Amino acid sequence: MSELTRGQLAFKRVAFGTLVSVFAAGLQLSAASGQSQGQTQPCASLVGPHDVAANIFAEGNEAYKIHNYAEAMRLFQDAARQGNALAQYAVGNMYARGEGAAQDYTEALRWYHEAADQGSAFAQVDIGVFYQDGRGVPQDYVEAMRWFRMAADCNFAEAQRAIGGLYLSGRGVPRDLSQARNWFEKAAAGGNTDAKRMIELIQRADDGDESAKRMLELLQLQR
Repeated sequence: MSELTRGQLAFKRVAFGTLVSVFAAGLQLSAASGQSQGQTQPCASLVGPHDVAANIFAEGNEAYKIHNYAEAMRLFQDAARQGNALAQYAVGNMYARGEGAAQDYTEALRWYHEAADQGSAFAQVDIGVFYQDGRGVPQDYVEAMRWFRMAADCNFAEAQRAIGGLYLSGRGVPRDLSQARNWFEKAAAGGNTDAKRMIELIQRADDGDESAKRMLELLQLQR
């Protein structure tokens, strides 16, 4: 992979499509007590409820791991309809990727919203990606930023990296290299390797590396 391609991936890649072993990934899902339905719940806890729906989701995850997508989708949908946010996010991913059903960005977004309303930072980021890329909705960088900020406010590193990318290119916000670096540093502190690469690129450009300067200019012009 070329250095420019690595830079483009670092700039554009987000959490879209994360699924296998999502329990281990610590998907944020369960509702804080006392919050009303129909409102997006901020920074939900990291562990889901151990109920029937959670067990059904776990069965679906096992089916997904062996590429039995039809069975995985059936199980995920069953759990999702019972309000399990992990399953709602999984159903959204499968529609987004065309696994177990025809690819359908509208359905993907619907299920992402169900999970995001329960505090899933993964789903919030993927909604932001859909607006950033114009998948199933008109491209809208301001709306993308809104969803990224929602997840970033919960210290979700991939969202922080995505915000850095928007500031770097001036999409939805004024172009601001200082702000971009600030958000990349937050994401890097959370372990995001793409953000670490972007910080290194910016530093090399600051140090006078001409190839780094050219790459950074290309990324700033990217839409």
